[in-house]
Amino acid sequence: MAAQVLADRLPEAYTDDDRAVISHLWTPRVDWNKIEEQGSDSIPAELERSLAEVLKVYGTHRGALVQKTTKEIEARVPEAKAISKEAAVKGIMEKDWSGFKDGKPVMSDDDFASAAAELLRRTRQG
Repeated sequence: MAAQVLADRLPEAYTDDDRAVISHLWTPRVDWNKIEEQGSDSIPAELERSLAEVLKVYGTHRGALVQKTTKEIEARVPEAKAISKEAAVKGIMEKDWSGFKDGKPVMSDDDFASAAAELLRRTRQG
């Protein structure tokens, strides 16, 4: 249980994959002989020590790598910036689909079809 409490204290940026790998690396690094010799009171300190060692060896977690890569891509390709479902739907709904300029529609049928398809995708996602 103490190990689970420590693992739960990892920042949310750590993915489930990060946690699985850390758990796999952690068990062999715990000095079980020391715990057996010193008793159950030594468990929290030993788990803290071994977790710190594992995190040092593990290095940058996958969640941070994903965030860094996403920021780099968004910096190079601004249109690749991910927007929330709500923001995308709001943007589509707020467009003036019936607007005219010089007697011609501002939005084409293709624009409307693309937006309708995007609206369906965004509202039907899980």
